[in-house]
Amino acid sequence: MIRYTIPTSAHVKIVVYDVFRREVARIVDEPRGTGTHETRFRTPPVASGRYIVSLEVGSVRATRLLITAR
Repeated sequence: MIRYTIPTSAHVKIVVYDVFRREVARIVDEPRGTGTHETRFRTPPVASGRYIVSLEVGSVRATRLLITAR
C-alpha cells in the first residue's frame, strides 16, 4: 500500500522503477484532490527484489525504496 497526502489538488504520478531505472509500472498518472490517498502496488507482475518508487506532485518529487517478496 502506498499512502500519500497532498496539500492542494494537483497532477500526481507514481512510477515504480527497477534498480536499473527501467520503468516497471505506472501506478497513478492523473489529477488528484487535496487530502490523503492510498493506492496498491500489486507485486505479481514483478519479481521479488528492490524497486524505486517515484512520487511526483506538480513540480515536487520524492523517491523511496520498495522491497517486495512473494
